[in-house]
Amino acid sequence: MADTEEVTNGEVMDEGHGNAASSGDSGDHRGKLRRRDGSGAKQHGSATAHAEGAPPSLVASLGDIKLNEEQAAALEGAVQQVLAEEQAKAEEAQQRLLRTQADFSNYKRRNEQERDQQARFANLLLVQELLPVLDNLDRALSTIPESVSGLPWMDGLMLVDRQLRATLEKQGLKPIVALGTRFDPMVHEAIIQEATADYEDDEVIAELQRGYMLHDRVVRPTLVKVAKRVEPAASTTEEN
Repeated sequence: MADTEEVTNGEVMDEGHGNAASSGDSGDHRGKLRRRDGSGAKQHGSATAHAEGAPPSLVASLGDIKLNEEQAAALEGAVQQVLAEEQAKAEEAQQRLLRTQADFSNYKRRNEQERDQQARFANLLLVQELLPVLDNLDRALSTIPESVSGLPWMDGLMLVDRQLRATLEKQGLKPIVALGTRFDPMVHEAIIQEATADYEDDEVIAELQRGYMLHDRVVRPTLVKVAKRVEPAASTTEEN
């Protein structure tokens, strides 16, 4: 019995000693964990304090480098200069873009105007070829005697004249008014100048050949006779 108790007590003591050893080992492990956690927390707190005490831009770009006030001011000035240069470049690029857009708008407008002019005067050559036909119709109608004015062929000729003129007017052709107006070198061409007391100077007193305009362009100027004002002969005699 005694031997059994001693053995049992020995086993118990051994077991207790082993448990104690195990407890010690566990305590040492927990201590190591605490030391590790403590050092990690300390390092984290140091990094947080550093991040809170420095400007974010400096922390992001320079890390743990410490700058004095003079260096920080110089760095800030350099950053401001770079920002000013980039802003100037952006404004210059914006101005170039605006100028390019304006040039393109002007080019587009000129293109449209040119196409419109080409469309309006595409039949200019045809109109010029038909002007002698109008002149011959004018001469024919002006020389027909009154005795044949009611005949069917005369009515047919006048109908053709009206239809031809109406068709050309739809294309933009119109006659130039000359008789009774003041001579205009832009639309008139003076062939004869007649001295007379019945009209004012430079007044158109006769139309020798009718002129025409296509839209706002002179196709052919009107050939005219222009008056040159002179004093009446009676007035000259009374003065003498």
